[in-house]
Amino acid sequence: MASTACCKIGSDGTHTVIKQCILKTDEGEFDCECICKCECTGDCKNCTCDCKCTPETAQKIQTADGVKYRCECKCKC
Repeated sequence: MASTACCKIGSDGTHTVIKQCILKTDEGEFDCECICKCECTGDCKNCTCDCKCTPETAQKIQTADGVKYRCECKCKC
């Protein structure tokens, strides 16, 4: 599942956006966090990050509430 996050520059030139998504696997559908880390330089005001969360790229996390998944991606502008 692709989710596009728009990152606004922080004072240090980086910004992290966390988006919630649903990861579909053979075992069912699970909550997924998509963590997008943006590195922006110069006059860039917005950085668009396309984060694709798949069973191959997701990190499986066991929590007290069950299983959830996390994906990370980086983008530059």
